[in-house]
Amino acid sequence: MALEGVHASVAALDALDAICALERVDAFLAAGVAVGAGVDVLKRRYEIRLERLELTARLEARLAAMKARDAAEAIGFQQAMTTPDASIQDYTYAEMSVVEEIAGILTISSAAAGALVEQSRKICSLPPVLQALSTGAMSWQHAKIVADETEGLDPAGAAALVAHFFDPAAPHPARGAAPGELVPSRFRAKVRSWRERHHPESIEKRYAKGFKDRRMEYTPDRDGMAWVSLYLRGDTACAIWNRTTAIARGLQGPHEPRTITQLRPDIAASLLLSTGTGTGTTLTATSTGAAAEPVSNDDRTGNDDGTGTDASSSAVMEIGKVPTPRADVLVMVPVFSSSVRPMSPPCWTG
Repeated sequence: MALEGVHASVAALDALDAICALERVDAFLAAGVAVGAGVDVLKRRYEIRLERLELTARLEARLAAMKARDAAEAIGFQQAMTTPDASIQDYTYAEMSVVEEIAGILTISSAAAGALVEQSRKICSLPPVLQALSTGAMSWQHAKIVADETEGLDPAGAAALVAHFFDPAAPHPARGAAPGELVPSRFRAKVRSWRERHHPESIEKRYAKGFKDRRMEYTPDRDGMAWVSLYLRGDTACAIWNRTTAIARGLQGPHEPRTITQLRPDIAASLLLSTGTGTGTTLTATSTGAAAEPVSNDDRTGNDDGTGTDASSSAVMEIGKVPTPRADVLVMVPVFSSSVRPMSPPCWTG
């Protein structure tokens, strides 16, 4: 491991020297110094840019390998410094302290530092992946994909996945799927496909585990915008997407300025922020994208003429129009304020 680190450092320095050499050549070309006859200066400077981009990409990969190795080994050294009779809490605290120090050094959040440590430990536990990263054969993004997709696999399963994509001598090596030759999204698709086909656990067991992690997340964004994401069952997510798309297509027309991309979030927001009074009014849309409209199932008022214009339809907002959220007023009262009085016990009458 130490020797590999030395080789990675030397390779990184060599790449940096090559970049500096190209910088000097480019400076001479820009100044017109020692430019031979027949040399296309602009074309050569263009080629230098491409060569430097390639060298920089390899240098970034090698530096990422060094960073991953240092992060993983820092955890190991901290644990080695912890006394053998230490409790689990002591080991946990030692690891947390390393994560916090890494976060401070790299100027990243504790969560990001923790993710970096976990990814680094996983990558360092898979020698072919670390080797490919150290030589600049693939990017840090590709290495993270392997770390993510081997999560939950036992050591044998992780080793089989890595061998399939990184070992040409494997029984059935991947074809046309060299990590450094595929964009990360395409590489992830191939790795995940292989993982799903060869996972030792059935999809039912894995689904049961994943279902427990369902959640909703809110992330503020710039310019007064924000993201709301749902992590839920695949069929449920697909149904939500298909329904909002069908309704959006139904609302499109010559008098609708919004695109289908803009209509989807507006429809989702209007459905989530509706009052939901349970009047029996439902929203329907055909799978072919026919116009969606409120349809009333309540004929007790005597005003239902089948057009959806009876009194019950007033409980449903016009689809696609996002209402103003209801304001919740919160009053903060100091706990030691003199105005706070103990609540009287309830008066029961009967």
